[in-house]
Amino acid sequence: MELAGSKNTCVKQIIDSLNAGSYDLTVSYAAHRSKKFEDCEFTVYFDNNLVSTVIPSNYAVNNKTFTVKLTKNKQNV
Repeated sequence: MELAGSKNTCVKQIIDSLNAGSYDLTVSYAAHRSKKFEDCEFTVYFDNNLVSTVIPSNYAVNNKTFTVKLTKNKQNV
C-alpha cells in the first residue's frame, strides 16, 4: 500500500478480540521519492494510544517493530 504524503490518509485494522498481554506490531513503510522525508511522517496508534511517530530517513522499504501491551482483554481493538 502506498500512502500519498500530500493527503491525510488513515489506515485502520480492527481486531475482533485480543487477550491481555504484549504483542509485536510491525509496519513496513517507505518515503515517496518525490517528497521530503518529513512530508512522509506518520503516526502509529494501538488501542487509541500513540505508539510512535515515524519520519523516514531513506527511500528504501523499512520495517519497524513496536511492542504494544494490553492490560485487559479487549473487543474491537
